[in-house]
Amino acid sequence: MRTLISILILIYCFNSTGQNKFSYQPGVSFAVESHRPEDAKNNYEYFTSSYRTGASFNLGMTNKLNYKKLFVRVNANLGFLRQSQKFTFSNEVDNIIEHSYDYQMPYWSFDYSLGRDFQLNELNQLHVEFGFLSIGNFNSSDLGSEV
Repeated sequence: MRTLISILILIYCFNSTGQNKFSYQPGVSFAVESHRPEDAKNNYEYFTSSYRTGASFNLGMTNKLNYKKLFVRVNANLGFLRQSQKFTFSNEVDNIIEHSYDYQMPYWSFDYSLGRDFQLNELNQLHVEFGFLSIGNFNSSDLGSEV
């Protein structure tokens, strides 16, 4: 009972002192990204590898908590990445063997950021935010998920 009364007093204090300055916005995010990495160079004389262009799709849930013009955003995503890698082996007599490997990788990401809104005019608003992103895959090995 004491805990319930404490929570109700805390909610009342936030509502009375916030004066409608707190706001909460849930949302859904969907992103499509193109991955075009540079060729991977290595130190082996007869072996090279390179990644080809790939794409990823992710669907997530975003939560934004505003206080006046400052906000905190938390975003959780589930995604799917498809990309290919090309391996080239060669030897001294110019026998060249090439092999391409296509892979699909489900992954998760979790990011959190702190930002500020700037009202430019009646129609336009600028959002500036800085944050961190954690990405991991759903690895089925004994080691578990790699982050």
